[in-house]
Amino acid sequence: MVKDNNINYQQLLKTYRSVSHDPDLSNNKVDIWRAFLDLPTGQILELSQILSEDELVRAERFHFKKHKIRFIACRGFLRKILSCYSDTQPDVLQFSYSSLGKPSLVSSTTQDSVCFNVSHSKNTALFAIAHNCDLGIDIEYIRSISDLDQLVKRFFSSGEYKIIHSLSGNKKKEVFFNMWTMKEAYLKATGEGLSGLEHVEVCFDSEIKTSLMRAGCPLSGCSVHQFKPAPGYTGAMVVKKHCDS
Repeated sequence: MVKDNNINYQQLLKTYRSVSHDPDLSNNKVDIWRAFLDLPTGQILELSQILSEDELVRAERFHFKKHKIRFIACRGFLRKILSCYSDTQPDVLQFSYSSLGKPSLVSSTTQDSVCFNVSHSKNTALFAIAHNCDLGIDIEYIRSISDLDQLVKRFFSSGEYKIIHSLSGNKKKEVFFNMWTMKEAYLKATGEGLSGLEHVEVCFDSEIKTSLMRAGCPLSGCSVHQFKPAPGYTGAMVVKKHCDS
């Protein structure tokens, strides 16, 4: 996983059976967990037992069975992971939501400093966990999009459009999703959601490093980290401030 001088990253999870230790979020660390969501029926039934009533209602709204299964798996993994950090049983955890839908743990003496963000694409999910951080994470499966150029024109800057338009084939798709995940991770960290997508710009400097800009100005106080969470996927995480140790 990605590392820098301020934050240490760990890829910790492949299946929920791995959630058996007591993680430590000291020393400015963000933990990144990965889960694969296409699970056998027995494991989905087990995970569904720890979901809340409203989560079960949401699961039933999915038209296709595979989407229902992935939702249950993702929410179940989230509860199991957060229970490791909060000293609370997974089925007891409660969530609150911002006006734009960003979830957080309901405050308590053991939970108020545990921050998290979740993203999933196709059959893979990522969970970022930290203390006292505004953070956002995004994962995307790199796939063909029939209206890619129209999406770029609508949500990307003219500079981003020029870069993507100059490419073709797999490289074009890869760069598009790399940019998309960075922009969305930032907007999830701020809690804005996709409504602000066109106002955030991905920039490349002479060393091919990436940064984010808004209204033509570099975004200060945040760090951007891009990585490959699984074959065929791209991911990004944004931390708006250094985590407290």
